[in-house]
Amino acid sequence: MPLYSLSCLALHYSTYTPLRTLVHTAATLVESNGGLVRQIDYLGRRNTPQRIRAPGLVPGGVGEADYWTMQFDANPPTVRELTNRLRVDPRVLRHTTLLVGSKLREVVTPQWNMTLRPSLRLPNDDEKVDTHQRALDHDHATSQ
Repeated sequence: MPLYSLSCLALHYSTYTPLRTLVHTAATLVESNGGLVRQIDYLGRRNTPQRIRAPGLVPGGVGEADYWTMQFDANPPTVRELTNRLRVDPRVLRHTTLLVGSKLREVVTPQWNMTLRPSLRLPNDDEKVDTHQRALDHDHATSQ
């Protein structure tokens, strides 16, 4: 299953109960359709870059929102259903879902490269000395 990343701006309430139920609803939807929620991060209440208008809210729009992200594995129909539910939810101001990768090698980046070609031969200490001596001889011959 592909790995997705959901970023969401939710309407800020004085209590966190509406936000908890929103996150719980999204995670339950993914898991009930055979997906796996890997990580949920609450990024805090922040000012929005611009005022966001939503129906039935303060005239002029909302200036702050609760930011949260969720990384999950799911099939494309589940992602479509999640997007449709977030679109009609009055607690959601903005959301976006990005495809991180569909294969494991696209998702996990190695920390170091340990692959050696079979034809690669590392020099031993004697060869290093010979190479260094040849370089010195070459420098000495060109300087004369």
